[in-house]
Amino acid sequence: MINEKKRASTQKSLEEAFMRVYAKKRYEDITITDICNEAGLYRSTFYNYYRHVGELLDSIENRIIGQLLECAAPFGIFRTEILFKSPKKLIEAYTAIMQTMYENRDTLKILMSENAYPSYTEKYRKAISATITDHLEANSIHLNMENRIVLEYMVAGIVSAQNMWLQTGTMSVEEMAALLDMLNKSALKAIIP
Repeated sequence: MINEKKRASTQKSLEEAFMRVYAKKRYEDITITDICNEAGLYRSTFYNYYRHVGELLDSIENRIIGQLLECAAPFGIFRTEILFKSPKKLIEAYTAIMQTMYENRDTLKILMSENAYPSYTEKYRKAISATITDHLEANSIHLNMENRIVLEYMVAGIVSAQNMWLQTGTMSVEEMAALLDMLNKSALKAIIP
């Protein structure tokens, strides 16, 4: 039990150190030594957790994307009967997503900034698109090329709007959730008969 706690604590230290370095340096310029110096750990410790800097970045990105998708799942927001007949559930889901983003805002501001390595934004966009597509197809809604383009447009807009919200911090979680709800309903009406 102590080893698991220590392992989790060390891993968190490495992630936090990476993000502090990433806030100051381009991804391509970050070294394992930079991260270890920032964390106050030896390079050998880094290798107990990750093979390279990219694996550490992947771990952070995948954890956050997983949290964002997971927080929406209980609301069933991608089921067609929820999308158009349960507006309260949609707002609750969008609020949960935006709250999770708010709780991870320091990390997300860095991952989604203009100077960041584009992998997070691209992974996040693909994860949202795949999740929506899977749920629509599970409800026998098959997307033709026009619908796929509308979906990609919608998802790109979601990611861009969320990034702007994170970078500016000018709206509350609830206001942003309501705005996303309004924008997404318009796009979804073009996809779902």
